[in-house]
Amino acid sequence: MERYFRVPNYSSAPSLTIEEAQDALLSSLRKIIDSYPPVEHPHIGFSGFYYGPTSICFLLLSLSNLYPELRIHSKSLVEWSSAYLAISANHFHRTSVDGSHCGVANERLTTLALMAVLEDNEQRVQELCEQVANLLEEDDNTSCEWLYGFAGLLYLLRFCRHYLPQTANVIDSAIRDVVNFIMSHQPWRWHGSDYIGAVHGTIGILTQLVLSMPSAKDLLRQLTPILSRLLELQLPSNNFPTRESSTRDELVQFCHGAPGFVTSLHTLQPFFPSLESKISSAIAKAERCILERGVLTKSPCICHGIYGNAMSLPRGDMLKFLKFNFPVFTSQKDESRDERYGLFTGEGGRAWAMAVAENESIFKFGKILGYNDL
Repeated sequence: MERYFRVPNYSSAPSLTIEEAQDALLSSLRKIIDSYPPVEHPHIGFSGFYYGPTSICFLLLSLSNLYPELRIHSKSLVEWSSAYLAISANHFHRTSVDGSHCGVANERLTTLALMAVLEDNEQRVQELCEQVANLLEEDDNTSCEWLYGFAGLLYLLRFCRHYLPQTANVIDSAIRDVVNFIMSHQPWRWHGSDYIGAVHGTIGILTQLVLSMPSAKDLLRQLTPILSRLLELQLPSNNFPTRESSTRDELVQFCHGAPGFVTSLHTLQPFFPSLESKISSAIAKAERCILERGVLTKSPCICHGIYGNAMSLPRGDMLKFLKFNFPVFTSQKDESRDERYGLFTGEGGRAWAMAVAENESIFKFGKILGYNDL
């Protein structure tokens, strides 16, 4: 089966309206709460911000900042977020933490971060930073990417700093330590391979490093040749390969390929003026690849589906992508219930994409929650 749909007459395709985005957002939230409620059930999968109840807690907390007055079934989004957190709190101690599992998919660390914010609890921040200190003492089986590695840990620290600015001193110290650790563990590999994409590879690591220490000029100087090298890997098709050592033109999705690069390059461009023109050129070419091959046949989601691709595009194209409603856009049979409603794997991603579509004044270009929104 083809990886993507060929869209005839794209230039005349209709766009999603603001009203449609509003309706779709409400529909998604009701669907999540009704079909995947915050109650114990035997098949819950716990995967931090990626999928599971913790990912829905994170989504609803983030949306509550955009829609503070919104209520679903008479409860505010913060109240629903707390209800999902209660499920996570019953399970997070069962999750291990080590150098290969400490990113945004780690249940223990993400739950600690959410507890800190929703409970306004500085002690939870201290617990998170103690976990960081323990992790930095490990040197075996280390991952630096975003989903499972230290780059994702940087996002969790920024998340706490954003909501609890009074903890900035202790968090900034932890961030510096993690950044130094990542920089000292080059070349970056995941499962032994030199991945370069947003979720498991170099461009994702660069994005988290820069957003965590945006004023560190020495760090930016060290990262400049790494980013320049990545730009040179763009393929004649305008896509980016999955790995640095490969020239295979395979995936066009947020986790691997052009969409994740475009999202990341928009974030990185202001910090690398010497590469500004090269970045602009790479973005423009990659966007052409996404327009041609980005309406994916996989289940709609952020990580490997149309929502992540849509949010990488300029607003006009994003609204066209989000309007597409092919009959086969349904969950795959092998997906779990948790994946079907998760933030990066299912309905949760639709809710975030619709919020991005509705809030043009806030999102100048699409931002991926849990990646480059903070």
